[in-house]
Amino acid sequence: MTKPESAERIKRAVQSALDREDMEGLLALGAPADEYEPEAQLVADAINILSEDACRVPPTASQLLESLRQVWQRMFGPFSQQDLAKREPALRRVAADIVRALGQ
Repeated sequence: MTKPESAERIKRAVQSALDREDMEGLLALGAPADEYEPEAQLVADAINILSEDACRVPPTASQLLESLRQVWQRMFGPFSQQDLAKREPALRRVAADIVRALGQ
Protein backbone atom coordinates (compact mmCIF):
# COMPACT_ATOMS: atom_id res chain seq x y z
CA MET A 1 0.00 0.00 0.00
CA THR A 2 1.39 3.40 -0.93
CA LYS A 3 1.70 6.20 1.60
CA PRO A 4 -1.28 8.15 0.11
CA GLU A 5 -3.42 4.98 0.12
CA SER A 6 -2.43 4.29 3.71
CA ALA A 7 -3.19 7.88 4.75
CA GLU A 8 -6.61 7.72 3.09
CA ARG A 9 -7.37 4.37 4.77
CA ILE A 10 -6.45 5.85 8.15
CA LYS A 11 -8.62 8.92 7.58
CA ARG A 12 -11.59 6.75 6.55
CA ALA A 13 -11.19 4.62 9.69
CA VAL A 14 -11.07 7.72 11.89
CA GLN A 15 -14.00 9.39 10.12
CA SER A 16 -16.11 6.26 10.42
CA ALA A 17 -15.38 5.90 14.15
CA LEU A 18 -16.14 9.56 14.85
CA ASP A 19 -19.36 9.48 12.83
CA ARG A 20 -20.57 6.31 14.57
CA GLU A 21 -19.93 7.78 18.00
CA ASP A 22 -21.20 11.31 17.16
CA MET A 23 -19.81 12.52 20.50
CA GLU A 24 -21.34 15.97 20.29
CA GLY A 25 -24.66 14.74 18.89
CA LEU A 26 -24.33 16.99 15.85
CA LEU A 27 -25.10 14.37 13.21
CA ALA A 28 -28.19 13.34 15.16
CA LEU A 29 -29.29 16.99 15.05
CA GLY A 30 -29.02 17.05 11.26
CA ALA A 31 -25.52 18.47 10.77
CA PRO A 32 -23.88 17.77 7.40
CA ALA A 33 -22.40 14.31 6.92
CA ASP A 34 -18.89 15.78 6.87
CA GLU A 35 -19.33 17.50 10.26
CA TYR A 36 -16.42 15.68 11.88
CA GLU A 37 -14.13 15.80 8.82
CA PRO A 38 -11.72 18.43 10.24
CA GLU A 39 -11.35 16.43 13.45
CA ALA A 40 -10.89 13.21 11.48
CA GLN A 41 -8.10 14.83 9.48
CA LEU A 42 -6.33 16.07 12.63
CA VAL A 43 -6.53 12.65 14.27
CA ALA A 44 -5.41 10.91 11.06
CA ASP A 45 -2.45 13.30 10.84
CA ALA A 46 -1.54 12.46 14.45
CA ILE A 47 -1.74 8.73 13.65
CA ASN A 48 0.55 9.18 10.66
CA ILE A 49 3.09 11.07 12.80
CA LEU A 50 2.91 8.51 15.61
CA SER A 51 3.33 5.66 13.10
CA GLU A 52 6.36 7.29 11.51
CA ASP A 53 7.93 7.94 14.90
CA ALA A 54 7.44 4.26 15.77
CA CYS A 55 8.86 2.96 12.47
CA ARG A 56 5.43 2.39 10.88
CA VAL A 57 3.94 0.56 13.87
CA PRO A 58 0.33 1.72 14.35
CA PRO A 59 -0.29 3.70 17.53
CA THR A 60 -1.81 2.09 20.58
CA ALA A 61 -5.27 2.88 21.90
CA SER A 62 -3.64 4.91 24.70
CA GLN A 63 -1.71 7.03 22.21
CA LEU A 64 -4.84 7.53 20.13
CA LEU A 65 -6.84 8.47 23.20
CA GLU A 66 -4.40 11.26 24.02
CA SER A 67 -4.54 12.54 20.42
CA LEU A 68 -8.34 12.43 20.48
CA ARG A 69 -8.46 14.39 23.75
CA GLN A 70 -6.19 17.07 22.31
CA VAL A 71 -8.18 17.36 19.09
CA TRP A 72 -11.49 17.50 20.95
CA GLN A 73 -10.23 20.21 23.31
CA ARG A 74 -8.93 22.22 20.36
CA MET A 75 -11.98 21.90 18.15
CA PHE A 76 -14.90 21.81 20.62
CA GLY A 77 -13.44 23.14 23.88
CA PRO A 78 -12.23 24.45 26.03
CA PHE A 79 -13.72 21.84 28.32
CA SER A 80 -13.60 21.73 32.06
CA GLN A 81 -12.18 18.55 33.57
CA GLN A 82 -15.76 17.52 34.32
CA ASP A 83 -16.91 18.07 30.72
CA LEU A 84 -13.93 16.17 29.37
CA ALA A 85 -14.59 13.35 31.84
CA LYS A 86 -18.15 13.05 30.46
CA ARG A 87 -16.69 12.50 27.00
CA GLU A 88 -14.02 10.05 28.14
CA PRO A 89 -16.05 6.84 27.55
CA ALA A 90 -16.88 7.97 24.00
CA LEU A 91 -13.25 8.96 23.35
CA ARG A 92 -12.15 5.51 24.54
CA ARG A 93 -14.66 3.79 22.25
CA VAL A 94 -13.47 5.84 19.28
CA ALA A 95 -9.83 5.00 20.04
CA ALA A 96 -10.68 1.29 20.29
CA ASP A 97 -12.70 1.40 17.04
CA ILE A 98 -9.81 3.04 15.19
CA VAL A 99 -7.30 0.50 16.51
CA ARG A 100 -9.59 -2.35 15.39
CA ALA A 101 -10.10 -0.78 11.97
CA LEU A 102 -6.37 -0.39 11.46
CA GLY A 103 -5.85 -4.04 12.34
CA GLN A 104 -3.84 -3.73 15.49
